[in-house]
Amino acid sequence: MEVRQVTYRSSDDDAHLSLLRLVYTGCGDGIARAFDGISGHLLCTYRGHESCIISIIVDEKDLYTASQDGTIKVWDAL
Repeated sequence: MEVRQVTYRSSDDDAHLSLLRLVYTGCGDGIARAFDGISGHLLCTYRGHESCIISIIVDEKDLYTASQDGTIKVWDAL
């Protein structure tokens, strides 16, 4: 697994900074969650899978989750 650290200067676009603040998790309870990456506060829960989430992908507007229940779901990302 590759881990990247990105540092932005204060002159960078604020929209990019807001994207960096979000942390998405896929959990064994079948629920995906969005957290504020700075404060750690829970912002949103995504319920719908019947088994653990095994993969998540997020782009600018959508969150994709795949579960061991054999389904893939598309959600509105924050």
